[in-house]
Amino acid sequence: MAGKKKIDNVYISNPANILTNDTMYDIAVSDLLISDTSSITYEYLITQNPIIILNNNYTDLHEMPSTLDIKTIASVYNESLSISDFVTNTLENHNPDSYKRMLDDCFYFNDGQSTKRITEFLQSV
Repeated sequence: MAGKKKIDNVYISNPANILTNDTMYDIAVSDLLISDTSSITYEYLITQNPIIILNNNYTDLHEMPSTLDIKTIASVYNESLSISDFVTNTLENHNPDSYKRMLDDCFYFNDGQSTKRITEFLQSV
């Protein structure tokens, strides 16, 4: 819908064709992610920017412990406000510390030293 309506400052990232679409670039330049329950929400944690989750009524979701459940820190859009007002509210009330904690809980060694660690490991074997 947003893509067809050409809403200012709203861009659709479609990872379906990895030859022409670079989701990592889209993540790097964005201020906020609006997504369904896709795994991209967890990848987006690295930015510590706000996430809005849209309910897609999918019923076969994995149940996550609260320390690993993105829905405990992201805003879940419930259509009680216009999406524009909801985005504004989400940006104004964003807590990057909760995103950093979730990132650290979900991913090992998120310290920028992964290449060094794998290099040292490979040299040791």
